[in-house]
Amino acid sequence: MDRRRVWWVNQGDLLEIEKEAGMIWTPLDPLYQEESLNQIAIGDILLHHAHGKLLYISQASSSLEELRPRADLTELGRAIRLESHPLQPAMEREELVRLFGSLPKTYASIPTFETEGKGSISPFPLEALRLLYLIEKQRYNWPSFVKELFADRKYWIFQCNPKKFAFQRAVQDGIRHFTWKVSAYWQQIRPGDKVIIWMTGKEGGCQALGTVCSEVGRYPLLEQEKSYYLEDQPQEIKGCQIELDYVFDAPLITKRMIRDHPVLALMRVGYRGTNFTATLEQYEAILDRWLAKRKKNSVKSSTRSTYSLAQLAQETYLTESELMSWLEQIKRKKQAIFYGPPGVGKTYLAKKWARFFTESGRGFTEIVQFHPSYSYEDFIQGIRPQITKTGEMIYTMQPGIFHRLCQRARQTTDPCVLIIDEINRADLSRVFGELLYALEYRDQEIQLSSGDVFSVPSNLLILGTMNTADRSIALVDYALRRRFSLIRIHPNYAALRGYHLSFGEKIEPLINVLQRINQQIGDPQLEIGISYFLVHDLLERLEGIWRMEIEPYLEETFLHHPEMLRTYCWEKIKKRVKG
Repeated sequence: MDRRRVWWVNQGDLLEIEKEAGMIWTPLDPLYQEESLNQIAIGDILLHHAHGKLLYISQASSSLEELRPRADLTELGRAIRLESHPLQPAMEREELVRLFGSLPKTYASIPTFETEGKGSISPFPLEALRLLYLIEKQRYNWPSFVKELFADRKYWIFQCNPKKFAFQRAVQDGIRHFTWKVSAYWQQIRPGDKVIIWMTGKEGGCQALGTVCSEVGRYPLLEQEKSYYLEDQPQEIKGCQIELDYVFDAPLITKRMIRDHPVLALMRVGYRGTNFTATLEQYEAILDRWLAKRKKNSVKSSTRSTYSLAQLAQETYLTESELMSWLEQIKRKKQAIFYGPPGVGKTYLAKKWARFFTESGRGFTEIVQFHPSYSYEDFIQGIRPQITKTGEMIYTMQPGIFHRLCQRARQTTDPCVLIIDEINRADLSRVFGELLYALEYRDQEIQLSSGDVFSVPSNLLILGTMNTADRSIALVDYALRRRFSLIRIHPNYAALRGYHLSFGEKIEPLINVLQRINQQIGDPQLEIGISYFLVHDLLERLEGIWRMEIEPYLEETFLHHPEMLRTYCWEKIKKRVKG
């Protein structure tokens, strides 16, 4: 049973604005439909109805957040971002009434057009949507997320011998993509099938749930898997690639626990072999147990799949192979700096990587921004004034933000992430102090200047961002640079194209101009990034962006070449960038 929910939305007067902006929006005061909006989760499906027709279907890509649906609307509201898909042809009212009438009467929450007002949001049965899809599968252009949701899939048990492959250590290190050996059912295993990952041995059990994401074939061993083989490392594997959806800290269900279970007792686990058949009921029984355990422990239950490397690649317009090489570096060093000119998306990338590492477990992400007055006392520890209950001021040694984060990270084995934005704006040698040693030798205790003992837990990752227009990477202390993986970020024109693709704006002339300017600058540390131009209605706003953001930057960059500044002033390039 899929955990996503479906919502029926009767669109109001803001239909076109909301559709263009890719969201559903409501003003802050009064906050209409607040209860329903707060229940919509990432991955939920929304059916958008207006003027007697089902016009489009969308999938929620964010939780509720405060924003304006369009820059020229001054009113602030709250919205949920959507991935929208027009339904062609639109389902007419008569067709909807006919289809709803054919559904079982038990679906009491199916909306009635007479009582539902504009702007209303109400639950819609998932099984009712499934039946609608099956009935009208060929007639309408259903979105891929609906097709995938209701695709025929099989369920499998994939076994692993922990004496041969350190699977548990791999998932603790953040690995979510594996190549799995297939020794049976080669012709039946298909992409989209669900798998139950089972560790063999006395201490084994169900360790994760995942999804098959390739056909069965011969695949070279993934780079990130190699270090976890405890015996001979194969050059290639006959099997399939899988992506983990749910990862458990310890075996969720053991063989002893399933003996008397009415559904799980029939699972074929612990036998010789890597692949066995399973059932939907067995998969759901394990997932139900996991969600119940999370709720019992007062930990927010995860109702969506792990944020995968494929999703990271899709959202950043980078290749999986490039991201994989970065992942290896980050895992090896446990700290990295994304560096490049302003506007290339360094902070955006750091946040996406933080989500990749922390979403599936109990880890956390914290962000701190360095500045010239940031000190060792702020970051590690220092003497701070305190007022006692009697009003007396005393001075005590207080932990800094990094010291507190290390204590917090020790409470879990899952990856935790600290993002240090603008890391080069502080005096790094002074801020980090003894941390230079502790970063390299994780979990080894060192003595601080105060006499306290301190260590950095191995599950705490540090991601920094550095603007090379402010300070070259070469000016950073070498001892500090050696502790970090340095990842250069360039202007990503593919991301700029992808962002404006849905708006239908002509972006290629602007990209040609930007590429030409960056060639003239001739220094990758000073290139113009793309984030200036990641706005809706770009062509209408471009003049203001260019005059007030790009030209001041070019004035400094071309300080000794005024003829270049004149070449790329707004009056000279406005016809070229607008096509």
